[in-house]
Amino acid sequence: MHSYLFEEAVDVSSFQSIMDVTFWGSVYPTYYALPHLKRSGGKVVVNSSVSAWLPMPRLAIYNAAEAALLNLFDTLRVEVGNSVGITIATPGWVESEITRGKFVSAEGEHVTMPDLRDVTVGPVPVTYAEECAKAIFSGTVRGARYVRVPSWYGVTLLYRIFAPELIEWTYRLLFVSPAPGTQVPAAKLIMDVPGAKEILYPSSIVHPQKTE
Repeated sequence: MHSYLFEEAVDVSSFQSIMDVTFWGSVYPTYYALPHLKRSGGKVVVNSSVSAWLPMPRLAIYNAAEAALLNLFDTLRVEVGNSVGITIATPGWVESEITRGKFVSAEGEHVTMPDLRDVTVGPVPVTYAEECAKAIFSGTVRGARYVRVPSWYGVTLLYRIFAPELIEWTYRLLFVSPAPGTQVPAAKLIMDVPGAKEILYPSSIVHPQKTE
């Protein structure tokens, strides 16, 4: 996953690798497995992201790849009917290397920068990986069409449909525009408040050296 504004990109060749992993990495296995899945009545579990329908700033290419993934499997669900079950998981921020600060920079290099994480993730709660896995497993067993983790992300769909300007204004305020008197977005200032990370992030992210 990258973390930079679209116009800041220096190495545009990195765009392709993001699409390769995020989109094509699911397309090809599904294509070759589909005949067997139809014969066996199998299921496809798609690990997408809330970014597929709630795109966040600094992640333009990643958002596009996730949106493509979501639309591909929504289309496939229509094409295969009931012969193959399809569950699309769209988790938000989850405990991972990314939420520990590992990103692709504007130069196309892999970097680990917790400060960059604070600007990109900001004051959005991060879910424990185990909780996310349990929710996806439970939804798959139930035959759910979609699994949103955490479930409150479903509310943002209403804002996305009926008040998109509010979403855009909030994102610009938190993640794009420098806060008054500073050179960093408000998200970074919020996460620099003592105790903010302990409240919003899992301990493995806040204190990774204690969990390794």
